[in-house]
Amino acid sequence: MYIRFISPVRPSARSVDYGLFQAIIACRDYDDYPKWLRSQVESEFEWFKTYLPSPDEKHFPDHQVRARAAHICWFRAEATGMVRRAFFIKALLNEIGCTIVVRKTNNPGQIIYSDKWQVVARPNKQTPIRWA
Repeated sequence: MYIRFISPVRPSARSVDYGLFQAIIACRDYDDYPKWLRSQVESEFEWFKTYLPSPDEKHFPDHQVRARAAHICWFRAEATGMVRRAFFIKALLNEIGCTIVVRKTNNPGQIIYSDKWQVVARPNKQTPIRWA
């Protein structure tokens, strides 16, 4: 089972909605939430940047680098520590007013990258990709 946290932020250039980390970046522009909450969100984001591997372009064949915008990341359900922290960020973002939804699937699409915490996949028609 794979788990994805999807934000209501919908970029025009992608066919899929943003995930949790892009929502954090988008919420940096919000000025109407308390400094302590902003600090907590940033602290959690820094933790993920430290402990969750970020696949770089060497993991993608040249023709897939151009299509990377259509690739989406999913946590492995068994990565309980990562998933638990992602749920905490979800709660923080909900406090800000950015409602994150959780989608689960056994079929994330064609897996392009995999490690023990996550997969990056090109979605297929059965893959949940939208916030609503």
